[in-house]
Amino acid sequence: ATGAALALLPWLHSRFAVLAAALGVVIVLRLRSSGWRLGPIPRFLSVPAIGGGAWFAFFWMIWGSVSPTAPYGADTSTSFSYILRGLIGLMVDQQFGLIATAPIYVVALVGLVVLARQQPRLAVELALVALPYAIAVASYAMWWAGAAAPARFLVSILPLAALPIAIAFADLSTWRIPVVILLLVSMGLIMPRAMVES
Repeated sequence: ATGAALALLPWLHSRFAVLAAALGVVIVLRLRSSGWRLGPIPRFLSVPAIGGGAWFAFFWMIWGSVSPTAPYGADTSTSFSYILRGLIGLMVDQQFGLIATAPIYVVALVGLVVLARQQPRLAVELALVALPYAIAVASYAMWWAGAAAPARFLVSILPLAALPIAIAFADLSTWRIPVVILLLVSMGLIMPRAMVES
């Protein structure tokens, strides 16, 4: 079932192939280190391998190329040169930045540091899933995704922030009031966007 869920991700959008690959690597490494024999790994990877083959075959049949960028032609609007600008914009842009519109996510960064001290492997796994995806979407020229909600391209990985936020809230007891204030400010910033800007 987990393999099938991963296999479906690229079909939702090509950029989710990055998420599927990163999650697949993390799960395989967990299976290897948990004392299982190699049996569960091929079973886990069987459905994603079939799904991935079908996904590439789809592009070949429709576009004549196995590349997921084939529908966009020569101009994919992505470049390594956009990554730094895109990451900065996705985080702190006044209109479309994640932290500028929901400052509670600063706590996730702090929580990731706390988590790295307590459970370094889990912190690395969260980063291994989130960072490649964030870099991939930041490489797109229009990182803000047009007329959309702030940090729209990051929405699919934001649930991963729940664990570091909870860790920070539990571990940094002296910082609980500022965390609650950041949460209230975040909620306050969202309301005008939802009600006024639709």
